[in-house]
Amino acid sequence: MSLTWASCEVGSNGLHSVECADDLIEADRAAAVRKKLDAIGWSNEAGVLVCRYGARMAAIWDDEEAGCWGWQVDGLPGDRASTICEAKFRCAEVLAQRC
Repeated sequence: MSLTWASCEVGSNGLHSVECADDLIEADRAAAVRKKLDAIGWSNEAGVLVCRYGARMAAIWDDEEAGCWGWQVDGLPGDRASTICEAKFRCAEVLAQRC
């Protein structure tokens, strides 16, 4: 997304000068992958929510004993997450780095 910043200088008689600078803001790739995962849909496979992202597979599960959410991508476990949303986002971060 392109954005134009305007810097204004006000003098005693009003607006003295305006300087414009163009900037480009890149979208957060992990957030984009997360949206794609949710659009694809998470299927429940024996209590584990699974989403296939191309040849890759993300999985999350509620670890009730530990009181947190577990997650993994391509069979490689990640850290624990405190919410389902965080677990999904952690999967998206890993997928964004690998794809």
